[in-house]
Amino acid sequence: MRFVYHIIVSMTFVFFGASVNAYDFPALTGQVVDEADILTDAEERQIVSILSSDKENQVALVTLSSLRGYDLESYVNELFNHWGLGDKEKNNGVLIAIAPNERQARIEVGYGLEHILTDARASEIMRTDIIPHAKEGDYAAAAMAASQSVVGTLTGQVVPMGAVEDTSAYRNGGIFDEAGLLSETQKESIQSMIEAEKRIPIIVAIASSLRGQGTSYFSQVQTDLQLGRKTKNEMVFIAIAPNEKKIGLIIGDKTSDKYISDDRMGEINSTILIPYAKKRDYAGGIEQTILAIKTNLDNPRPLPEKSIISKLLEVKSSDGEFLTQIKERTKGYMLLFMAPLFFMVGAFHIYYEGESFLHALPFFCCGFL
Repeated sequence: MRFVYHIIVSMTFVFFGASVNAYDFPALTGQVVDEADILTDAEERQIVSILSSDKENQVALVTLSSLRGYDLESYVNELFNHWGLGDKEKNNGVLIAIAPNERQARIEVGYGLEHILTDARASEIMRTDIIPHAKEGDYAAAAMAASQSVVGTLTGQVVPMGAVEDTSAYRNGGIFDEAGLLSETQKESIQSMIEAEKRIPIIVAIASSLRGQGTSYFSQVQTDLQLGRKTKNEMVFIAIAPNEKKIGLIIGDKTSDKYISDDRMGEINSTILIPYAKKRDYAGGIEQTILAIKTNLDNPRPLPEKSIISKLLEVKSSDGEFLTQIKERTKGYMLLFMAPLFFMVGAFHIYYEGESFLHALPFFCCGFL
């Protein structure tokens, strides 16, 4: 009986060991493990740059050649634990897993980060960043967009498109085609048009995703990357997010004051950029938009006269004299408005006191004048 018991115990350990060792995990060689071989060297370096920008947590990405017959959730969870991502006490690891052959993906989040990278947010990243690119077969773009959104969510910062480190080359215009929407020929054509325009910088940004932030993402990217001429606040920013079907034009304050009005830019957006986008001819829309901007610069329309309120509010508060400037600027306007009122009240007072209309007439005339 003892012999049988030992056999049963031995067999139990054998089968248990077999079940544990059945998982065939790729080795953790870095923050990006491209087992499925879907990334170029440049793309892998770009994603590593994005993931490593989060200094507090450990975020990794893996592309799997196969799930080895296991369901996605179980395999990725076991891989996450096997790699031991994150600090043991903080449990602050995240694993982005993409299995292109099975057309599946998952974001595994450590318990310590579930209050930041919630299930709802992870699902949103799946819907907006991974699935649209996966449907097109572009898993590299899916990996890039998901990495940016995950890190952006954890750090609370907008991750610049493509994790561009040196943006000085774009101060006078350029193209960020993160979504890979333009062919090389189209890029060269648009870039030559941008370089030919010396008066204001024109920047074209095509995002693979808005990272769940809506169109405000583009404004944040423009600010974070300090695009355009910072000291003059001059630039035109052509923004496109094809997966969310969002497009728009952002212009610097000095550009709208000096060159092109907001109304004119809205007209260009609605009559050129949007119609071309509806036809999915983004390159054509960008080129025609740049031509319209150039035409407006060559033959500028008169900018609309600013209202009195706009002039009153057009003060600089950076020197700490906001209220003083408002007060000085409003003195003349207050006198202009109050003087007629004073004369009209005086005229009515004289008239109702029983004086003749002739005595009140000079006050009426001054009030109307």
